[in-house]
Amino acid sequence: MSELIKRLLWMSSLVLLAGCTVSLPQLSALRAAIATAPTEQYDAYEWVVSYGNRQVPVYAIIGSGQVVFADANNVLVTFDGWRIRQASGLIEGDQFAVRSYGDDRIVVTNRFKTLDLECLDWVVRTADNESGSVWENPCVDRWTGRVYTNSIVVDASGQISEIHQVIDPDGKYVKVTKRKDTDNSG
Repeated sequence: MSELIKRLLWMSSLVLLAGCTVSLPQLSALRAAIATAPTEQYDAYEWVVSYGNRQVPVYAIIGSGQVVFADANNVLVTFDGWRIRQASGLIEGDQFAVRSYGDDRIVVTNRFKTLDLECLDWVVRTADNESGSVWENPCVDRWTGRVYTNSIVVDASGQISEIHQVIDPDGKYVKVTKRKDTDNSG
């Protein structure tokens, strides 16, 4: 087992023991573990976080009922299985948070703005390529009436392959995509 994988497993254990919140000590330790890995091992990144014109390869670390997507520098995206809950490092010095109030209200915030959304239930449809499904969650801005649609793409094997959700109070989306050239079949 490579040294990087051992470190990531160790870090995943820390996240599991730390509860539902990733605090700065865990994030700092995770970044240090990734940063000390030899650069030839960076090809092991299986996911890409896209925001605006920026694309960042990231690792997915599972623990405490959530997935943390992180790189060796400062990008961190937490996902609870239905919603992206936090994103940082996408814009220098800014952090986005998503809070749910019941099943139908979401508030997206950063340091300066708030986007208040009223959401319908998640609905599933067959993917365009007919080899999987897409879960969609339409949400309406409570102040402007603008509609935003969050989505989660599930491949034919039942694994999430893409997460596309509004994460910015300006209505911009972040997309987390599984790289197509990875194979987890062993």
